[in-house]
Amino acid sequence: MVSQPLFARPMVGILTALSIHVAGGATAAFPPQVSEADVQKAIDAAPKRHPRLLATGEQLRNLSQAAKAGPTAEAVAGHIVGEATRLLDQAPVTRTLEGRRLLGQSRACLSRVLHLAAAYYITGRAEFAGRAGKEMLAASAFSDWNPTHYLDVAEMTLALAGQCQPQHAGH
Repeated sequence: MVSQPLFARPMVGILTALSIHVAGGATAAFPPQVSEADVQKAIDAAPKRHPRLLATGEQLRNLSQAAKAGPTAEAVAGHIVGEATRLLDQAPVTRTLEGRRLLGQSRACLSRVLHLAAAYYITGRAEFAGRAGKEMLAASAFSDWNPTHYLDVAEMTLALAGQCQPQHAGH
């Protein structure tokens, strides 16, 4: 069985429950009235190839080769790896509001996870994947993602929607 990212099962479960509920002819309500067994059944029946928001599994596997495609690609890859290396020693994001907004922290988390994940796929260095995981765990431990502003939540959701783990064989 292909290993799933740390936060994939809960997110897939929530989305699957909602789709089962709505597909069954019900109006969308929250929380959806779907049993855990139905959600697990839908997850197990889902295709094993994961959809990607930003890249396919093949594109990620080929990222290290693509990074060598020429001077521009090498420069971009160098910047990404340099930024990810700089992030290794920084503390993860904290739930710090700027006025009434968490957007700065959501965007910081998104940028960090994307840089660290890309650096992992470019270099194969597990420390980048591990640091991305720490960032995601820190954000998931927040008391909330400031639901009074949808963009704060949306960008943090995107930050945690990705997958960055060394066990990506078969994706």
